Amino acid sequence: MRGSIKINIIAEAIIPTPTSTAITPSFISTDYHIIVDNSNIFIGSQTIRDPKTGLNQKNSAIRVNVKNLVRVLEDGKLKICIKSRIVGGSVDESIPRDNAQVWTDWESCGYKCILGVRSKNGPEVFVDDMLHAQILTILHSYNNTQRSQVLVLVTGDGNRNKNQTSFSDTVERVLTSDWSVELWSWKQSLNSCYFNIQKFFPSRMTIKYLDSYRNNITFIQ
Repeated sequence: MRGSIKINIIAEAIIPTPTSTAITPSFISTDYHIIVDNSNIFIGSQTIRDPKTGLNQKNSAIRVNVKNLVRVLEDGKLKICIKSRIVGGSVDESIPRDNAQVWTDWESCGYKCILGVRSKNGPEVFVDDMLHAQILTILHSYNNTQRSQVLVLVTGDGNRNKNQTSFSDTVERVLTSDWSVELWSWKQSLNSCYFNIQKFFPSRMTIKYLDSYRNNITFIQ
């Protein structure tokens, strides 16, 4: 019998080159403006809630580590995108300006210090008003840019300020100008008015607590 030749033809499979469906997120051009109410953050750091009694206790020996606080506030933000760094507070009129280490620390981190003078054991005068004015000036200067604008406000103060300008009014003004607001505060120090404001701007206002970083940003003196 004549042998038969079996020919196997192997078709080369054509496998399509896989394509990724993942979309690489594009960089969003954003400017940040960080405004710090130093007195509010300093005083707030000294108030701690006792988990056993539920009551607030004050420890006057607590201090804020400025450099570590700055790292927390600026984390996740490109340095070149931080356009404003301002901190406001006051000094005792009997103490020379250069002796206040806290202001030296702020300045070493690139922050402009706006200081008022208070009498011994007296309240601050016009410090909050100066910070409100700084925010509104920045708002005016950057309101016509094509980049997203974010106010990073570090305070829990929501007082009406004797019917003068207030932080809460200023935050509303910023939000209604299509800016976003990143509000930082100690949980025990945060005025509830900010929750009401956030309800109207849920996608553009975030509230963050410093309490999560307490062990890193405070120390006992």
